[in-house]
Amino acid sequence: MDEGECETRRNALLQHVQDLESQFGLLREQLYRERMSQNIVNQYEAEEQAALQNFESEKNLACDYYYSELMETIRRLEEDRHNSEISWGEGGEWGSRSRSRSRRKAVTVSGPYIVYMLKPQDILEDWTIIRKALKKDALTFGL
Repeated sequence: MDEGECETRRNALLQHVQDLESQFGLLREQLYRERMSQNIVNQYEAEEQAALQNFESEKNLACDYYYSELMETIRRLEEDRHNSEISWGEGGEWGSRSRSRSRRKAVTVSGPYIVYMLKPQDILEDWTIIRKALKKDALTFGL
């Protein structure tokens, strides 16, 4: 091999090395872009999963809150119904009141007296009904 052939061979090999370095640079850049793209996809999926978990957690908290509020309302309504069933008898008459249908004679009273014609038990029942009605109105208008 003479000097010209060696120089030609050397130039060809240098050209081949440069081509390989160029291909290596392109492949390295392509790999970098692919990894960056994969990182973005992974980050997006992680944020999506976190948002979904947060949503589910908030949804469960809201459901639990509204369920407990509903159960409390049902409990209060059942309690009120139970209390009204105790006070209200069949046929639309007060169950525990045993007043006769006939009127009593009016009693003449002198002075500033308050005369109660009702028994204490009847007064307590009336007072309970008034309190419940006021509480119901307060809840209705308080919301």
